[in-house]
Amino acid sequence: MFRTRRSLGKGISQSRRVNKLSDQGALLYTWMIHSYDDEGRMPGDPEDLRYNVFPRREVTTDQVIEHLLQMNELELIRWYVIDGTPYIEMDPEAWKEHQTFKGIKRIASKIPTYDPKQHLRYVDHIRNQPSEVEDFTLEGVPIHPEGCDTTPDTVDGSTKSDPKLSEVKLREDKSLSKDKQPPAASSSQHFSYKIESTYLQDLLDIAKKIQGKSNGKKAFNFYQWIQHNIKKKSHPGAMIKVGNGIYKLWEDIKDPWAYAETAMSIENGNANEKDRAQEYEKVKAEWQAWEQTPAAQKMAKMLKLKHVEAP
Repeated sequence: MFRTRRSLGKGISQSRRVNKLSDQGALLYTWMIHSYDDEGRMPGDPEDLRYNVFPRREVTTDQVIEHLLQMNELELIRWYVIDGTPYIEMDPEAWKEHQTFKGIKRIASKIPTYDPKQHLRYVDHIRNQPSEVEDFTLEGVPIHPEGCDTTPDTVDGSTKSDPKLSEVKLREDKSLSKDKQPPAASSSQHFSYKIESTYLQDLLDIAKKIQGKSNGKKAFNFYQWIQHNIKKKSHPGAMIKVGNGIYKLWEDIKDPWAYAETAMSIENGNANEKDRAQEYEKVKAEWQAWEQTPAAQKMAKMLKLKHVEAP
């Protein structure tokens, strides 16, 4: 049975051992006093202690464990286990110093005093527990969304539109004018060898349309431009969009190559961002589905284990 009120000796603020604790640790030490029985003993589960002592503060169980370990090291308390149940006993000398029972009948404790010959320290008890990590494996765990190459600001699959793409007058890059186009690829392999089937047919179709429009009037080889962008590892979806833009605006474009490169600098970023957004959504969905599996529950339990190290 615990007293509803406890006294606090003024000497506690002058104690060298108590003052070696952090501010939060000292607060825990003093606030624990109301939970001790008349012989200075109390249940010692750190999670229960957190709820009882710090019900309105942002204090974690791990922090409570850290403070208790330090108290134990400073011999302010004895943190021990009897038959698998943890208990805490305040240092008997400190208990006598901070408490007085004049005129009050002391109630005998139901908790045995700490005996190092019979009882295990809490730290040693935890170390002796069978590890729940031994048979744990990360096999089958999907990528976490935070592991994506880039987490988009928005992941709704939409891309930012640039008003410049809707204008005919894009900047003319003189370094890429029709007189200074890069030479054709020396490789004999056609670009179709390196384009995913998802994009290949659409890219070939727009290339044929542009070549038909050109009809020798403008020196612009769209096939050569595709090969040039493949070397730069540009996005094929962006190439298709740029090609469609060139086809629609052909009559108004002064320099197709410069237009294509300018538009590509915008569309390539948009296409890659869209891919990242889609990949992020896919990874996020896989992770959320995995979180509901038994393996995920086991992992969550493992991560929430009371990890205790000697101070």
